[in-house]
Amino acid sequence: MLEWPIESYEVLYFSNKDIPTILLNLGDNTSGALSFMPNGSALPTDSMVGSNVHLYYQLKQWQNVIDLLRREEVTLVYNGQGYGAENGITTNARKTDQG
Repeated sequence: MLEWPIESYEVLYFSNKDIPTILLNLGDNTSGALSFMPNGSALPTDSMVGSNVHLYYQLKQWQNVIDLLRREEVTLVYNGQGYGAENGITTNARKTDQG
């Protein structure tokens, strides 16, 4: 499993043919892209090209993902392709309030 802590992100939301995409950055380098396909469409296979991970979601997941990026410290996780490969973003562990 490969993991990258995300330090910043950029939103690409163009008109016409381009699909909404969020670029995930580690330092000054882009380490991943989350692309949001039209709801109900078949999703391309998640992939890794060089050191960049490209993950695909349905457009209906946009708000959930952007909320996580805005409110939480997140890590990009890539486990590869094929059956059982779980890829995505995760929140970093937090201690629960015992008070």
